[in-house]
Amino acid sequence: MVRKIANKVLALAGYKLVRCRKPFRSVSSSLDPKRERCGLPKSALETIQAGAMRYTYKGISCLKNPFDLAIYAQLIHQTKPGTIVEIGSASGGSALWLSDQVNSFSLDTLIYSVDINVVTAVSAPNLKFLVGDIHHLDDSELPSLLENLRRPLMVIEDGPHYFDGSLAALEFFDKYLMPGEYIIIEDGIVIFATIVPSLAQCTLRREEKRR
Repeated sequence: MVRKIANKVLALAGYKLVRCRKPFRSVSSSLDPKRERCGLPKSALETIQAGAMRYTYKGISCLKNPFDLAIYAQLIHQTKPGTIVEIGSASGGSALWLSDQVNSFSLDTLIYSVDINVVTAVSAPNLKFLVGDIHHLDDSELPSLLENLRRPLMVIEDGPHYFDGSLAALEFFDKYLMPGEYIIIEDGIVIFATIVPSLAQCTLRREEKRR
C-alpha cells in the first residue's frame, strides 16, 4: 500500500520507485567509465535521469531531479549568495526556480542566466537572462555586471557538458571567485557514461587536466 501511494505521488513529477536488484556499491576511485562510481544501481539512475528530463517548474522545463533541488536549497540557505550566475539557461525553468528559492529565504540575490539562445518567455524582478557563449564569456555582459557583484558569488555551470566548455568556464570565473565561494559543475557523474555518453569524456579529461 505504501509503495502504491509513493508511486502515485512520484508519478506527478515523472518518477517511479524501482526495486534494487543488487546491493548498493561504495563509490569507486577508478576513472574507468565502464565501472559504477555511484551507490545507486544503474536502473535507478536511468529512472531519475528520465524524470529530470521531464520535470517542469511552473510549467517550464527545469531539468532537475529531487537530489539537485534538495542540495541547491540547502546550499543557498547555508551560503546566502548575493549573486548567482547560471551558465546554460535551457528554457529558463531552473533560473526561475532559483529566483523563487532565494525569495523564499528572504535573500536579496541577483541571478544572471547565460545561454547562446537567450530566454525571453520567463521573467522575475531579481532575474536577468543574458546572451553568451560559454567559450567566450568575456564577450558577454557578465564582465561588466560582475565588476561590483554582490557577495558571496555562486556559479552553476550547466552548459554543453564538454571538457572545453567546462574548462573555459572555470578559467573565466577564476578571476571572480573568492575563497569559500562555490562553482558547481552539473552532470559530471561518470556512471552516466552509459546514459549520456558525452559526460564520460568530459569528466575523465577534467580529471586528467587536474592532475
